[in-house]
Amino acid sequence: MKIFHPPNPKLEKEIERKTSAFIELIHKDKKLKKYIKAFGLTGTAARGQASPRASDIDFYCITNYINPLHEAYLFKKFNKAFKNLEIDADVLTFSPTVYKKPGLMFYELVNFANLKITVL
Repeated sequence: MKIFHPPNPKLEKEIERKTSAFIELIHKDKKLKKYIKAFGLTGTAARGQASPRASDIDFYCITNYINPLHEAYLFKKFNKAFKNLEIDADVLTFSPTVYKKPGLMFYELVNFANLKITVL
């Protein structure tokens, strides 16, 4: 996974390991498996332009529905999985609206973000 410019193989390998472990956790957790539709990397990290000293790592999570309790549960699990990383990691959630149509954030994600997608 190429995230940084200039490359930082040690940190990239650690992020890849934590990402794979988190995806595995999603598959094993019934609540998260039902809630999450796709998970991936976005922003400068997805373009391979992140700076190991000046950037954070942004992940996105497309969900099947809106549920604040499930979102809080997701954040708790994500923060636990990515703790002790030498760079900040955040997850952004994107959900359909209550009318089953994409909201503005979802539209911006699909149309303007560079993504590395993992469909679950």
